[in-house]
Amino acid sequence: MVHVIHADAVTKTFNVGKQALTAVDDVTFAVEPGEFVSIIGPSGCGKSTMLKLIADIYQPTSGQLSVNGRSPREARLGRELGMVFQDPALFPWRNVLDNVSLPLEIAGRLNEESRRQSVELLHLVGLGDFLEASPDQLSGGMRQRVAIARALVLEPRLFLLDEPFGALDEITRKRMNLELLRIWTQAHTSALLITHSLSEAVFLSDRVLVMSPRPGTITDDVRIDLPRPRQIEMYREQRFFALETRISDALHLTAGSPEVTYGR
Repeated sequence: MVHVIHADAVTKTFNVGKQALTAVDDVTFAVEPGEFVSIIGPSGCGKSTMLKLIADIYQPTSGQLSVNGRSPREARLGRELGMVFQDPALFPWRNVLDNVSLPLEIAGRLNEESRRQSVELLHLVGLGDFLEASPDQLSGGMRQRVAIARALVLEPRLFLLDEPFGALDEITRKRMNLELLRIWTQAHTSALLITHSLSEAVFLSDRVLVMSPRPGTITDDVRIDLPRPRQIEMYREQRFFALETRISDALHLTAGSPEVTYGR
């Protein structure tokens, strides 16, 4: 089986002035087809750096990294990656439909059929009634739904999410978690999420990878054995709490990682 992501002893070092700063060190893990995997760790541990290595924004200093059996650059050029960041980065002069269709324009694939697919995606994310709306007419959660639809419009094999709901209030965040799971299930793609929230990681994931403080490396791989489909009631179950506690222990929260939250 070809891994969707395969990282083998990946290290990334930046030159900061005259100093070499290692962000991630000897990171090894794999993501299988159809998996939803989260990476959690203290602020500054290299989680987002790892995501950017996978997305071909950065290149590894050493080690091997592949996406669907190819280099990250080949995967990016092949339009196999969809990315969502904490800031949805929508263009204010384009309406919702035109924002979602932008990757199709850039790829030279915008036509009547692909535009219909954009409309279908907006219905999938619950924004079918807002095609002509401008971004400033939407709530924060709705803007993130637009960003999710835009990331899926080229039908990527890998969905990369860098703290997409970090700026939302807790009620909206849990609602978006449910929406994300529904969309991910229907899109039949793999997903890698960066998060600071223990509860979000447990609720969404098949596995949670725990990173150490910088230089970040994977210190634990926690399998989330909660049944799917996930329900909001699971937040109150003993097994959910036990999994949160397991991850919390792995993070050594008692040593001080205030940016990692329970999000309950």
